[in-house]
Parts: sequence; structure tokens; C-alpha cells
Amino acid sequence: MKKGKLDEKDLEILKVLEEEKDPTNKEIAKKTGMSHTTVSNRIKKMKDLRMLPSIDYSEYDFVLGLQLIKTKNKKGREKAIKKLLKCPRTIFVSRFFAEYDIVSIFILPNQKVIEEGCCEHFPLDSSEISEYDLVLGVKPLKPQYLQYIPNKGNKTTSPCGIDCTTCKLHKKECPGCPATKHFDTEYFSRC
Repeated sequence: MKKGKLDEKDLEILKVLEEEKDPTNKEIAKKTGMSHTTVSNRIKKMKDLRMLPSIDYSEYDFVLGLQLIKTKNKKGREKAIKKLLKCPRTIFVSRFFAEYDIVSIFILPNQKVIEEGCCEHFPLDSSEISEYDLVLGVKPLKPQYLQYIPNKGNKTTSPCGIDCTTCKLHKKECPGCPATKHFDTEYFSRC
């Protein structure tokens, strides 16, 4: 791997990781023809560069949300995109050139977070939005490993204004907002 770019050997490792459930470095080495030390070093570099996910999302009750947003004008579209990009739960945002202006995908820890209304995801300005559709899916089937690994932030409230310390689900059924200092990094090991 040179300057953060993947080479053929990295791609071979990623292919094994995608196809196998928790392979050891020795198993990866055997399948790729590399030494286990080389595999270990390459995996470490990919993790350090955040190219390699470390959570198997099929093991948890995550909810994926797909938002389709139609704004009233270009200014409204750009304002909505800025808000979506600030949210650490957003894993994909794109301008869309069809019936809708924006498509975004986000991830929440579980269905209860939505049912309780703990995550307002996303409080977009309704004066800028002309149409909005939301589709929710539980436990992604493919890919098994999503390239989303949140970093713990240092804010007291989330970008959308929610205070995790006042939420009844925090730490029990929700790790909190990754942008805040209240995000529970140990949550996944307790699930």
C-alpha cells in the first residue's frame, strides 16, 4: 500500500475478509499466498487509514434509513446537504438528478431509537423541503461489513441539537450520537 492507495495484495485481503466470517491472519495468508506478518501489517495499515471496517453489522440490530428529499430550490438543497453531512450517522449523501434532489443513507443503532423519537434524524428545515420520503431497513444483508466506524466527538449536544444525557435509551439501547462526548464506544462489545 502506497500513500493510502490499495494495491492488488490489499484487494486480495479485502476479498477474503468479505467472503469469510472472521478469518484469522494465518487463514488470510494461506488464501492469498502472503506471510501472516505481511497480512497483519497490511490490515493494521488499512484500519489506521479507516479503509477497513471493524464491526460486523449483521450481528447487531442496526437500522438503515434511506432518505429521498426534494427541495424547493438550489439554496434549500445545499442547506439540507450541509445538515446531512454534519450528522455522524450519515453514511452516504448525494445530489440526485431525478424526481428528488438529494438521496442519503444513515444508520441508527436499533428500531427502538426510531420508535422513541430519540434521534430526530434529521431536523431539516421544512420551509426548504417540498417532498420527503423515508425508507427503513433492518440488518443489512449485503455487505455484511459496512465501512462506517464512528469516531467519538467532543461536543455536548449532537449536530441536530439532541442532548444524549436526557435520553432514556442512552447507554442501554443506544450508544448516543458519535459526534458527542457522550457516545459510548463500549456499546458494541455489550450487545
